[in-house]
Amino acid sequence: MDTNKIIYKARRSLILVLILPEVVLSQNLILNGSFEDFSACPDHVNRLSLAKGWYSPTNGTPDYFNRCDTTGSVGVPYNYDGFQDAIHGEAYAGLYLVSNLTIEREYIQTKLQRSLLKGEGIAVTFYISSSEGSFTSFNKISIGFSKGSPKVINYRNCTSDSKFKPACQILKCENKVVLSIIHASDKENWIELKGTYFAKGGEDTLTIGLFDGDISENEYKNVISEYIENLEALGRTNEQIDDLINFANAYYYIDNITVHSIEFSH
Repeated sequence: MDTNKIIYKARRSLILVLILPEVVLSQNLILNGSFEDFSACPDHVNRLSLAKGWYSPTNGTPDYFNRCDTTGSVGVPYNYDGFQDAIHGEAYAGLYLVSNLTIEREYIQTKLQRSLLKGEGIAVTFYISSSEGSFTSFNKISIGFSKGSPKVINYRNCTSDSKFKPACQILKCENKVVLSIIHASDKENWIELKGTYFAKGGEDTLTIGLFDGDISENEYKNVISEYIENLEALGRTNEQIDDLINFANAYYYIDNITVHSIEFSH
């Protein structure tokens, strides 16, 4: 065996290790990613705006859950859609990814602390958990970055007198990362999701949900099929299923969102 060759390879490997850059994450580019800061305790659904810095960009109605709730409807861990402890602190958000035969989609949105630079790498991490009130699930969710709020598409007339009037708006966002949700129907655990985005430059808004084009016809059919199978498992008759089909929903809790610029240090 050539000892000199072994020493050379060892030195070369050491040099490569020494010159590889170290990935460093900056401070969180969003405030209140764990929804702990709030202006008042929620006492009803559709109170996302009580979590400081968060809001709905459409006429959808995402929810804010906090242990301080005294009504029992939007508390932590017990609330109207199930049971879940916060993964961090005492609060989290919730939204319908898909609901009412895909008529309704909800979003949560916040401003970044600064605009993104062209080519900047952005690492996003957050946690989701399916609610007990969901009779179906969906296996992906999107993170959108935009200058201001993404474009709103009005796709249905909101003049229904139904008590459960569907939202009429979805968002169109070109700059997004679509994440796959493994164990999308898990109602006990928080699932960690991670994505990386490379900025076009100037983006100052973060939005989470399902955007225009994020759900195909076949995926939609799968959502409905799962919903029907779950109702059948509960012993519902075909007539009852027909009455309930408009309430197919995939509802998820969301918590502990972080957005960091990826920096390299030698």
